[in-house]
Parts: sequence; C-alpha cells; structure tokens
Amino acid sequence: IDFGNIWQPKVSAVVTPLPGYDIYANYGRTFQVPAGDGLYTTQALTWSKNDGIELGVKAQPFPDLRVRAAYFRQTASDEVQLVFNSDSDSENVGETLRQGLDTELHARPLPELAVWASFTLQDTERVNPGANLAALTGTELDHIPRWLLKAGVDFQPLAEPLVASVWVHSQADYSLTNA
Repeated sequence: IDFGNIWQPKVSAVVTPLPGYDIYANYGRTFQVPAGDGLYTTQALTWSKNDGIELGVKAQPFPDLRVRAAYFRQTASDEVQLVFNSDSDSENVGETLRQGLDTELHARPLPELAVWASFTLQDTERVNPGANLAALTGTELDHIPRWLLKAGVDFQPLAEPLVASVWVHSQADYSLTNA
C-alpha cells in the first residue's frame, strides 16, 4: 500500500527563567499505518495522523535533585491498533484523544546512592469512532492502562563501574476489548 508522503513537522522551545529551571514546549506529528496482515487486507484501512503537544517544567533546585513534570495531549485522526486476539491484523478505531501528566524524580542523597521514579497518569477517549461504532463515543481505548509507575534505587559502593540496582515497574489494569 502506498500512503504517499506524510508530513511530520516537529517544533520545540525551551525558556530558562532561572539557572536550573527550564520551561519547555514540544509539538510534533507522527503517523501510524496498519501492521502485519492489516497492510494487505481488502479492508479500507488508512493511516492515522497523530498530532501531539507537551508542556512541561524541568527543575534542578539542588545539584543532587532533578524533577520534571509535563502535560501531554495527542489526537489521532484514525488510530490504528492491532485487533484483539491477533498478532498480525490491524483495525482503524476512529478519532482518538490521549492526555495526561508525566512526572519524574531523580535524587542522589549520598554519592554512592541514587533514587529515581517516574509516574504517568493518562486518559484516553474515542472522540469519533465512526458511524459503525458510534455507541463507543466517549469511551476509553482498550489496551491502555490509566497509570504507569517506574521506581528504583541504584547503589555504587566503589568507583568501579559496578552498580547494584533494584527497581519496580507497575501499571493499572486495562480492558482488552470494547465490551
């Protein structure tokens, strides 16, 4: 399938009002195309144009403490996803919206000890799933957890490149189908 040329503009800006504090903004466009068998099916699958923004703050108030918080929002013109219970077929699910808050923390309380964490809270919505799926308007997208968490501790007792790490990754549950 020939999807033609897909324009993907990207723009970023950073303002540093005080040393160690950055305010930033990003805009970008990406795309999704059907995957696997979805590329070769007789269905009328199309590519999705995804426009996103991110507005955030990065701060390093102390040499051993860095934090970041950002709001993100992405709209997709006709999102493409894998069909449930298939690893090779795609479907278009209509116009969608994703938005949320993304946070990070990195601290070094001791020269040999680093503590870090990131947390993302996200919301998804089927804005316009199309005439055949109109009843799904306003519902959440399946296969996307509402929150994600990563946290860990790194310990480097010697000046050698040996590091001991303990970390956890966790996420909320999510629905597998439209039902």
